[in-house]
Amino acid sequence: NALRYTLEAVQNGNFQIIELGGANAIDATAAGMTNLRFDMYFPTVEVGNEWVFGVVNITPDGNPATRGDFRASATSTPAIAAGEWLSVDVPLADLTGLGGTDFIQQFAIDMINTGEVYIDNIYLYNAAGGGGGGGGGAPSSAAPTPTFDAADVISVYSDAYTDVANE
Repeated sequence: NALRYTLEAVQNGNFQIIELGGANAIDATAAGMTNLRFDMYFPTVEVGNEWVFGVVNITPDGNPATRGDFRASATSTPAIAAGEWLSVDVPLADLTGLGGTDFIQQFAIDMINTGEVYIDNIYLYNAAGGGGGGGGGAPSSAAPTPTFDAADVISVYSDAYTDVANE
């Protein structure tokens, strides 16, 4: 059950938001979560394709929201590759622009110029745990099954864990 996003020609950009909402915000700081993990699958890849996954922290005190991005392209690590699942594991501290992790309320998927992507197993985890990490069209195999202990994970979208509520 992977999430599928496709590029649409729209005036103000092409992005989707996974909205947790204020009451369901993740306090990754208090929970000791240090890393973001997700799996992505691109049916096709063309030269110049770029895709962004953003983490948005929105505090209730009226301060501006902050956002840290992970960018994927043919030259990123991991590089976008057609027809295989790519596992992304990035420390939250490496997401430039993310001003905090105490009120994570949104995850943004920006298609930029990538036609289609499937995303699965979106979660935050404590790096003291352990991890887990598939041609055109929908993936023919499931995303890798995560191997972190559920006690060390806050799941946003995964069949392997209990997800936090979202709107």
